[in-house]
Amino acid sequence: LEGMMNPDIFIRVHRSCIVNVNYLKEIERHFNGGMVVKMLSGKSFPVSRTYAKQIRKKVV
Repeated sequence: LEGMMNPDIFIRVHRSCIVNVNYLKEIERHFNGGMVVKMLSGKSFPVSRTYAKQIRKKVV
């Protein structure tokens, strides 16, 4: 399923979660290096360390 999605629009933030960057509101960084993505809908998803670097490259 992930292979069928446009990688410029959809990004994996955790092994169980893929988000649409068009609906991304903000990325919250924590003092311990962790990250959380907040969506326009109000939902939040944790970003695993595995995908954090990839997200910083693409979004920030």
